[in-house]
Amino acid sequence: MMKKIFFLAMILCICGCSTEEVTTQGKMDCFQKSFMEPFTMEPGQCVNLKEWPDKTFTLLKIESAKKQKQTVPAATIAYSLKEINSFQEWFDVSINEDYQEEGTSFSGRFRIIADGNVSYTIFVDDIEFTETETEYIFKKLTLRFSEYDPEY
Repeated sequence: MMKKIFFLAMILCICGCSTEEVTTQGKMDCFQKSFMEPFTMEPGQCVNLKEWPDKTFTLLKIESAKKQKQTVPAATIAYSLKEINSFQEWFDVSINEDYQEEGTSFSGRFRIIADGNVSYTIFVDDIEFTETETEYIFKKLTLRFSEYDPEY
């Protein structure tokens, strides 16, 4: 009986330690970048910007797009922004296919609000994807963060 209790305690200890390591490691794995510095992110990754102390941007998801006739395909992005006293999640940012360019590519920009009411622009320079007969499967984004771009 003592052996069973000992082994159960060991298993719980090991599981508890590995969960702690993943959480700590996840915090350390955020990119450290500056405004206008391009970098590539996959869903689940995060970034801390020199110009945004105490803020963490996390790419949560990039939804695949189904191919439909007479429709410009778009990648739908979900992200979160964690600040000292707030947390936001957005699930409906669309980046359209560059239908006026030759070949298939996706790029664009979107506005993000931080510090309660300050607007910033995130440029999506490229989206890496694979294409099947019926859909575009998005994998990674190449991003740049910037002060607010009034042309947006």
